[in-house]
This record gives sequence, C-alpha cells and structure tokens, in this order.
Amino acid sequence: MEKQQMFPKEFKCPFCGVVLELENDETLAPQIYCASCQKEINLVDLEEPVESNVNIKHRFETLLTTGKITSFIGWIISGIGLLALLAGLLYLAQGDSATVTLISGVVGIITGIMWIAIGQSISCFVAIEENTRKTANLLAKKK
Repeated sequence: MEKQQMFPKEFKCPFCGVVLELENDETLAPQIYCASCQKEINLVDLEEPVESNVNIKHRFETLLTTGKITSFIGWIISGIGLLALLAGLLYLAQGDSATVTLISGVVGIITGIMWIAIGQSISCFVAIEENTRKTANLLAKKK
C-alpha cells in the first residue's frame, strides 16, 4: 500500500502571501487553489509551513522572561506612583502640605516607565535576533 504525503495545515501562498489553512480532506491533495489570488499552488513545492505563534521555541527563554518580569515590575511601580500622585493631589485639595507625596508620585511614574522601557527593549532585542536568524536561514536555503 502506498503511503500518502500529508501537507501542512497552514502555509503562505507563494504568489500573494496570504496565510491559508487546509481542511482535513485537503491535507492529502498535492495541489489547491489560493482563496485570495485564485492561483494553483503545488503543495509539494512548499519550502516550509507557517510557524504558529502559539508554539514557537525561543532561543533565549530566560532573556524573554527577564524582559517580561522587568516590564511587569515597571507597571507595578507606575501604578504605585500614580496612586501616590493622586493621594498628593487629594492632600493638596484638602489644604495639607503634599509636596513630598506629589514628588514621590511623579518619580514613581517616571521610574516605572523606565522599567517598562527596559523590559520591552529586552524583548525587542530577542525579536530582532529571531528575525535576523530566520532571514539568514532563508537566504542560506536560496543559495
């Protein structure tokens, strides 16, 4: 009995770039038509399936986790700074001296924003590395 080749469930159309998803009965068919550009696609010639964003194996998991934790801490610091700023404004409205509370609130918000920026920068650097690696791999395959 001849074994039939199974094709990926998701892939990009090589003509228009639209991500297509095959139905169960289409995964055995060697050719289909793109729903967007209506051109015939030979599934045997596809280089690789589209990566799903859900199960991507990152190369720098620890660095990504550090970036997320740093951003999270930044949001907490900003939230506390905002609460301190609001408390300072409330004290000021009541006629009390609130200079220290207001300054603490502003400093807390600025510090939190800096932590968020650092965390997102770490995540951005990892994304740049992943994109550069994927591009280099694709260019190496074309040679």
